[in-house]
Amino acid sequence: MNETVKLILTFLLSSSFVGFVQFLINRHDAKHSKYAELEKMIVDGLQEREDTGRKRYEKHAEAIEELRNVMKELAKTTLEQKQVVTANSELLVGLAQDRLAFLTDRYIKRGVITLDELAILEEIYEPYHDKLGGNGRGKAGIEQCRRLPIVSEEIAIMKDKE
Repeated sequence: MNETVKLILTFLLSSSFVGFVQFLINRHDAKHSKYAELEKMIVDGLQEREDTGRKRYEKHAEAIEELRNVMKELAKTTLEQKQVVTANSELLVGLAQDRLAFLTDRYIKRGVITLDELAILEEIYEPYHDKLGGNGRGKAGIEQCRRLPIVSEEIAIMKDKE
């Protein structure tokens, strides 16, 4: 009986020992599994952040390229508009100069001027000279017209008929 008890005790102890070892292994595996899950979550999170960052970078790079293209078009359009404005300014200077020359010659030959005619000359001359950079031809004519005697419309019409 002693041997039988020893055998049973040995069997029970060895199965307990095996169970205990199995418990430790399972516990270790469970901890390792949690660590693996945690590690996977961290790696996935980092990958997601990296993907998001790359997508943002790509979107920003596309937006910057679009802005560069728009700015090139704006610069091109601005240059074209500047050329048109310059041409229009030169045309206006020429037209104002022609009109000033025609009217001042007419009034100087007539020898008199009305207040309305002088006001119109001043309205043409001011932007022509001050803003468009007109030359001395307009200035000489208007200065002579400023010295002409001012008369009524009726007298100016009679002088034109003479």
